[in-house]
Amino acid sequence: MVYADIDAYVDGSDDEMMKDFIEIEGVHVRAEGKVRGDRGYRGSCPFHSNCGRPWRAISTDVRIFGRKSCTHFFGCWIKAGLTMDREQHKSYRPTHADIRRYIADLDSRATS
Repeated sequence: MVYADIDAYVDGSDDEMMKDFIEIEGVHVRAEGKVRGDRGYRGSCPFHSNCGRPWRAISTDVRIFGRKSCTHFFGCWIKAGLTMDREQHKSYRPTHADIRRYIADLDSRATS
């Protein structure tokens, strides 16, 4: 699995660089937006058809979770699809607590 490093700045500055896509938990998440404050990624569920396609700004929660905040959001959302049916997953958006658990799981996988 690849955990891309999103070069997001806390203030979403104009010199910020975005990749066309990142791969999280084996799933390609596509870049969208070009305007400051409106840059982000959109993902698709690999487990359910017509499950929704959440979008996340790369600057959201950077002060809380660091530069990989967007990556952690999508990793948490993607993994949740394993334990939810389509309707649950379609409406699910990870909470800060969910993302913290996901990060802890990543850390434990990295040290195993």
